[in-house]
Amino acid sequence: MAEKVFIYFIILLVIAKPAFPTNSCSVTDYVDSCKYAVRCEIYAGSAQVYSCSSEPYVVFIISHSRIDALTPGFFGSTNFDSRVREIRAIENTWNSIESNSFKYYSKSVVVDLSGTFKNVKILKYLNMSSNRLIRLRYGSLKGLHRTEVLDFSRNNFSELDVNVFHECTELIKLIIDYNNIKYVDVENLMHSLSKLRSLSLGGNPLSCKEIVRSIKITTMRLLEVTSIDKVYHEDNVYGISCGDDSVYNKTVNHKIDQNHQDFIAPDSTLPNIVLIWCSVLTVACVVIGVTVCIYKKKRTSNDVSRLHLRHSVELSGSECPTDLLT
Repeated sequence: MAEKVFIYFIILLVIAKPAFPTNSCSVTDYVDSCKYAVRCEIYAGSAQVYSCSSEPYVVFIISHSRIDALTPGFFGSTNFDSRVREIRAIENTWNSIESNSFKYYSKSVVVDLSGTFKNVKILKYLNMSSNRLIRLRYGSLKGLHRTEVLDFSRNNFSELDVNVFHECTELIKLIIDYNNIKYVDVENLMHSLSKLRSLSLGGNPLSCKEIVRSIKITTMRLLEVTSIDKVYHEDNVYGISCGDDSVYNKTVNHKIDQNHQDFIAPDSTLPNIVLIWCSVLTVACVVIGVTVCIYKKKRTSNDVSRLHLRHSVELSGSECPTDLLT
C-alpha cells in the first residue's frame, strides 16, 4: 500500500516539475575572478561567485525569458547583484518593464536592451523610470517605432544624446525628469522627433536661462516644455525647477526616495511558487485519501466475507449432532 502511494506521489512531482523555475545560469567569458559574464536563460537564478580582491566587473546576460512583463521579482534568486556593472537583454519577450525592475543592480553602468523590443509591434508606452540607468546605447530602442510615450525619469543620466531616439518616429511625449542632465539639445531633438509634443525635464540641474531658451525655441513648433512636478517655492520657470546642483540634489534625492516607496512592486515569483506547491500538495492529499479509502473498503469487505464464512462454519458444526441422533 505504502509503495503505491509513493509511486503516485513521484508521478505527480514529475508531471508538476515543468511548472517550477529551474536555475539555468552559467559563468561565461571568464577573464579572472573579478571579470566574467553570467548568462541566464529563461529564468534568472544563482551562479558561482568567486573571491575578488579588486573592483568587480560582471556582465549579466538575460536571454530567452518568456515572461510578458519584467518585474523586480524576476531577479529575486540572483546572488551576484553587487558585482554587476553591465546588463544585456537578448531575445526576450517582454512587452513591458515595470518601474524599479533593476533596483538590485545599483552599481550597473550599462544597460543594453538592444533587440528587446524588436518583436513588439504595437508598444505605445514604455516606462523605464527609477532604474538607475546611466546612459542609453544606440540601438537599445530598436523596435519602438510606434511608441508614443517614453519615461526615463528618476535615473542617473548625466547627459542626453538625442540622436539615440531616432528609432522612435511616432514619439509624442518624452519624460526625463529627476536625472542629472545639465543640457538638452532641444533643436536637434525636435529635428529627430518631428511628432514630439511634450518634453518633461524638471528636477534636473538645468540653468534657468537654458530652460527659458528651450521654451522660446519650442513655442513655434508646438512643443511643450514642462515637468511632472510643479515647483514654485524655489527658482523655477513656469513651475519647472531650475538652478545649481545643490537644488537638484536636494530635490532629486527626495523624489527618488519617495518614488522607491511608491513604486516597489511585490515579488510576484514567490506567490506563484507557493500556489504551485499548494496545488501539488492538494492533489497528493487527494490521491492519498482516495487510496486509503479504497484500502479500507477492501479490508472491510474482506472482514465481512470472513465473518460470513465463520458463521457458516458454526452453523454447519451445530447441525452435526442432530444428524447423529436421527
